[in-house]
Amino acid sequence: MENRERITELDLEIKTWGDLLDAKDDNWDYTNPDNTWDKFQEHTMPERDILSKLSRERRLLIDPKDGGIPEHGTVMPLTEFIECVESGGFIDYDGYGEYIKDGKLTDINIYPSDILHNSIRSDMDTIIWYNR
Repeated sequence: MENRERITELDLEIKTWGDLLDAKDDNWDYTNPDNTWDKFQEHTMPERDILSKLSRERRLLIDPKDGGIPEHGTVMPLTEFIECVESGGFIDYDGYGEYIKDGKLTDINIYPSDILHNSIRSDMDTIIWYNR
């Protein structure tokens, strides 16, 4: 299957699962004191897990768009980013990065959890990290 076809399928799946997640959110009784944030997180975990998996796959397939590298953020080799994640230096809560290709910023995000799921673009070797 061609990347564009799969991306179209992924976009539809992401919308479907996003709609399911929104429906769970809309139907959640926030006025019930027993409905804690942790219970809501548990209640929506299946949809959020699937959305994360679909988004990771999509980021592996999309074509990069080139742009200038901003002055804010930390540019680093992808191997260094991977080492930082594996040593516990970065987690998704800390921020996110964007791939850089041939000295130009792409619009493809990378998250620490991508490393843990071995969802890494093999055609990229540099990122810029945006700390929260």
